[in-house]
Amino acid sequence: VSAEQMQLLPIDEAREQERKNRRVVFDQDRWKRHRSVNRYARHISTLNQSSITKDLAPAVFFLTSVAGAVTAVNEFTDLPNLVLPLSALGPTTAALSLLLVFRTNSSYGRWWEARKIWGGLLNRSRDFVRQGLSWFKVEDTASKEQLVRYTMAFAVALKGEHGIGISGGCGEAVVAVHLRSDEDMREELKDLLNEAELERALEEVHVPNHILRVMSEVVWQAEIDPVLTTEMSQNITFFEDVLGKCE
Repeated sequence: VSAEQMQLLPIDEAREQERKNRRVVFDQDRWKRHRSVNRYARHISTLNQSSITKDLAPAVFFLTSVAGAVTAVNEFTDLPNLVLPLSALGPTTAALSLLLVFRTNSSYGRWWEARKIWGGLLNRSRDFVRQGLSWFKVEDTASKEQLVRYTMAFAVALKGEHGIGISGGCGEAVVAVHLRSDEDMREELKDLLNEAELERALEEVHVPNHILRVMSEVVWQAEIDPVLTTEMSQNITFFEDVLGKCE
């Protein structure tokens, strides 16, 4: 199915727009508001605005309609009653309970894995910058600044989308997507890289990989001790692993 044939329903488009509003960091003020005893009244008053309510509304409406139709047939017609033996609910109840537990554990496992990946990226980025600022020559401020810029740009580039139309195996455009498909890579990186660096990065199909390559070149051109170069390269290798996990 081509992208042109994949038409989203209006409710789907609204859901995708609402996802941006949920990308917030819970600071202390938000946690206080979340713990407030008034949160129950606030949740009830905004129930019709809930994304969960909107997501479940079509399925609930369908099941309610089916239940209403069955009730109407049983109560107001002479047709044989439509009944489901209670014995049939036993196996399904057990299966649903196990499925719910597995799905919950799986969801939490994916969240926790993502949390560990992001935490590792944060810690290794700090360590990588510390190494560069400490081990590069004192007078080599240009390399230090470039290293800091590209380290920040790598983390930001992981969430953006950028693609250049190139010929793939089936004649279709190949687009590199990382985490979020509604981010503009140029807007995300324009405040981190200078104009020449930004244009050079956007010429690449795989922007995060290009950034890692530049980081490797910066470390190599700094001409520090080979042992120190190896240690910094280990951090870059870790960044490459993070990139693969994000994809």
